[in-house]
Amino acid sequence: MNETLRNSTTVQAPLISIDDGQHPVRVFLDSADYSALSDEKRRTPQLDRLREKLIHWADSGNVEFWYSGILLSEMAPLHSQFADASVARTDLLVRLCKTQALISIDRILQQELQNLKGCTLETASLPIHSYSGDWFPELTDIISPVSWLESIRELNTTAKQHGLNREVRRKLQKQLFKNGQPKNAMRELLAKQEIALVEILKLYPMREQDALVLGHYVAGKATATQAKEAFLASLRDPSWMTRWFHNHADKLSPFTDWVRGASNSMLQMIQQVSQDVTTLKKKSEELRKTGAALDMAPPDPAIDTAWWSSQQDNLVVSLAKQFAARMYKISLAGHTHENVDRLAPSLATCIRVLHSSTWNSVGTSARHPKKSDWVDSLHAMYAPYVDIFRTDSYMAPIVQEKVKKYETTVVAKIGNLAEKIETQLNSHC
Repeated sequence: MNETLRNSTTVQAPLISIDDGQHPVRVFLDSADYSALSDEKRRTPQLDRLREKLIHWADSGNVEFWYSGILLSEMAPLHSQFADASVARTDLLVRLCKTQALISIDRILQQELQNLKGCTLETASLPIHSYSGDWFPELTDIISPVSWLESIRELNTTAKQHGLNREVRRKLQKQLFKNGQPKNAMRELLAKQEIALVEILKLYPMREQDALVLGHYVAGKATATQAKEAFLASLRDPSWMTRWFHNHADKLSPFTDWVRGASNSMLQMIQQVSQDVTTLKKKSEELRKTGAALDMAPPDPAIDTAWWSSQQDNLVVSLAKQFAARMYKISLAGHTHENVDRLAPSLATCIRVLHSSTWNSVGTSARHPKKSDWVDSLHAMYAPYVDIFRTDSYMAPIVQEKVKKYETTVVAKIGNLAEKIETQLNSHC
């Protein structure tokens, strides 16, 4: 991308361009939008017209709609009675987004933090838009079903690692395989060790036709590359993945741990910050009340809105350094919040949205926080990389204030979506 850093002519913060402006208008819809636009019970002439407009724009190529892995897991139904609605909204997602997915949080974090480490670019230039539907984390972070089966087939290497000599290894190979294909003894071994193909497939989301390829690999009739591609083909199918997330919502597997890993780490950080802020504010209020009762000066600085806002830049740098050190062993010494905003826009946006939202959720008269607030902070990581970002009416002004430097338009109401897209289309002409 041809990246430029453009200074505003006003006293506002400079705009940070993270794209070349040559792409179609990029739109990220909220999960609630897919529900509203696909639910037959909620149909209105206005929603019908909007749906048709969105489909027309997507088909024309003038507008690109993008989804994320977080969005897929959100759209999975919690109860079986909502399964039909889930199918309808996922069908709409596929109709609009096709195979256009934003990469996973772990990939974004790694790329942005590496970007900060190198600090050689003027602005972020990261490949986070996948036209092949690669919403999932790096495969190197999971034992895939192909990896399971590879470890079984490569008994010669495994046996060598356990100190077996060549003669014993050859004998073992001869007993279990013939012409590269497993014999009955090998299949019995799989069953006894509870790592048979049928058991493996319970842990991973594979469509029937793709699981068949994996079965062919076990039988020596397909290569490891073909088996891996079959696994990825299942992951790239949003309709299949939504059903799988629903059917496995209460089950543990290497796959669910893998998909949720980065998101869970971010959520834990968000929750901890919220708890710490609540404790800090309560302590401050108690000290101020005690001081007033004893005719003593209040603590300085006061833990109030002005002080809290003044700490946001420091928090952006501090958390960026913590994440870099903890997750990737990267040192970011000497960096400023301007660097993080410029070179790690997703991370900076998430922290800033969290920081501002958290303040609204502490104190006796505060708004009670919702679990969706934390998830919305994760969604906001994608806002700098799209032209139009949809979120709810509570989060919209918070996110908009944080991403205005990236020229992203945040839309609070679905009824205003078409107008905002048309404005963007006109500006692209």
